[in-house]
Amino acid sequence: RTLTKDLLTQNPIVFESVLVASDESELQVEVSAHLFDLGGKPTVLSVARDISKSKQAEAALRVSDEKYRMLVENLRVGIGVVDSEENVVFVNPSFAEICGYSMVQLVEMNLAQIVPANERAKINEESEKRRNGLSSDYETIITRSDGEERVIKVHATPIFGEDGNFEGTLASVEDITGYKRAENELRKTERKYRVLFERDSDAIFIYDPDTT
Repeated sequence: RTLTKDLLTQNPIVFESVLVASDESELQVEVSAHLFDLGGKPTVLSVARDISKSKQAEAALRVSDEKYRMLVENLRVGIGVVDSEENVVFVNPSFAEICGYSMVQLVEMNLAQIVPANERAKINEESEKRRNGLSSDYETIITRSDGEERVIKVHATPIFGEDGNFEGTLASVEDITGYKRAENELRKTERKYRVLFERDSDAIFIYDPDTT
């Protein structure tokens, strides 16, 4: 009676239910119910479609998604996703730690808010590669919430929807600030000793005692 009553205001009605088969196994079904007139009497025609496998696949996908989510959240490498307008839509904890913001703060921001002005031309150039379906590796600078600048290495991959339209970018981010500082210090040291060697009139040589 309830179904018939509902069909008087909405016809047809599609809903999901569970049926018990002859072997007592349960089947998840999608039911499409139609109300029509049969000899002057309101009659309901229902068609049930077995969606058990589909539901099992959805459940498996949810489990898989959860596993991948846990994997991404526990990676030490920063993972971030931006949409086609460079709005941040997802970050993992490592990405948030690099930027000095909380995950909640970041998903309300645009990349322009964490990239200094002198780096935005590079970001725009890289984004254009993504629109053209290209992945790339590059280095850039971000400004943390405390104003400190960090050098990061980025591997960016485009994201396209089923309709083929560009939807955004998936990026892995690594903070290489310490490495860059060490590299600069080593370069300064090399330059210092090169100048010393070139100016000194005495013979200077380096030897390995293990090879003499």
